[in-house]
Amino acid sequence: MSNERIDLTQFRIMTGSPPDEVDLMARHNFSLGQAEVLVQLPDLISELKRCYEREDALTEALKIIRDDLDDALEIEGYNTLAHEKSERTLQKIRNFANDASE
Repeated sequence: MSNERIDLTQFRIMTGSPPDEVDLMARHNFSLGQAEVLVQLPDLISELKRCYEREDALTEALKIIRDDLDDALEIEGYNTLAHEKSERTLQKIRNFANDASE
């Protein structure tokens, strides 16, 4: 699957109420199935836009977590087994946040 997004700006003209299925079938010679899909298209585009916005917010949150963990891991701490285990755990979380935010 591609990481590229669909450019939703090309669908800006799709405002107002969706076309009527019967009209699409009569005037444009669409089949019933094609007309049903076209009628649902504005709602699908709106949902995709909402998903893109949510993905952006989550990616930004992961970047903040990554940056905060970078700062936390730079602090010199005491050298005990518990500290080393905590540091390894923080590094794993940081790596996950970094990978997921790219």
